[in-house]
Amino acid sequence: MSTTGPRSPSKGRNTAMLGIAALVLMAVVGLSYREWRQYSRANADAAQTRAILDSTERLLTSLIDAESGQRGFLLTGKDRYLEPYKRAIQEIPADLSAVTRLLAARSGQSARAARLNALTADKLAELRETVELRRTRGIAAAQAIVLSDRGKQTMDQIRAIYTQIRRTEISSQSQASTEGEVAAGTALLATIAGSVVLLFLFAFELDPFASTEPEAWRRSWPSRYGAAVLAVVAIALLRGALTPLIGRTNLPFTMFFYAVAFAAWFGGFRPAVLSIVLSLVIGAWFFAAPTRSLWVSGRDDQVAMLMIVVVGFGMAL
Repeated sequence: MSTTGPRSPSKGRNTAMLGIAALVLMAVVGLSYREWRQYSRANADAAQTRAILDSTERLLTSLIDAESGQRGFLLTGKDRYLEPYKRAIQEIPADLSAVTRLLAARSGQSARAARLNALTADKLAELRETVELRRTRGIAAAQAIVLSDRGKQTMDQIRAIYTQIRRTEISSQSQASTEGEVAAGTALLATIAGSVVLLFLFAFELDPFASTEPEAWRRSWPSRYGAAVLAVVAIALLRGALTPLIGRTNLPFTMFFYAVAFAAWFGGFRPAVLSIVLSLVIGAWFFAAPTRSLWVSGRDDQVAMLMIVVVGFGMAL
């Protein structure tokens, strides 16, 4: 015959609260993961924009250097003036290849890439032709091509395409930055809101905090102090994971309130005091400016340190 009695209402309530807490945690993780994906895509898009801007600027600079070398040689006929030209025509194929590859993956930029390829080929052909004419037939033949404005018109078109590419990519970068900030803010808000809900559930629905019996005092001291240390470590890891979203030195101490609350709930006053000390040390060393130092220079961070001491002791008591 079974001797198991009916399930107590408090146990059933605690089981329900644990289920709700698990659902809240799953929702926070799911939303944070989705927003993190969005943030990562925005970062990748911004990085690609920077690469396109850098490569197109290098290409334009190389073409200008090649033209400068050509003009110097046409005027003097001395080979030493061709050094910028020779250096540039060695660099231009790689620069043009990088621009073409990057623009091919961008919507609306492939046609500009093809046009830029054609114009660059025309410009290089014009430069080679004038240099060769200067060598073989003298300055007059080379100047005739220069004065026809063929090279100037080609460079003007190249500059116009460069301006169009730059304008489009800067607009794309601005949009990507805005999307990344929105995703970061949403993930941070979800994390904070979920943490507050979980804290509420554990603080007001689960034993021993809301119990009239000092159940925490009956736990072994290794479990109470160990839980306090693990809570601080867990919050530190969570704060580190959120660094790409909220910055390296923003909110260095705020999240550690949850570790102090948990330590007080689980272990009582002294473990909570230990968690306060550890939170101050870890927050100052890893997340407060300047990092890798226990010195905290920012006034807001110093106020946050004072708040975690005062409020933390209040929670512990």
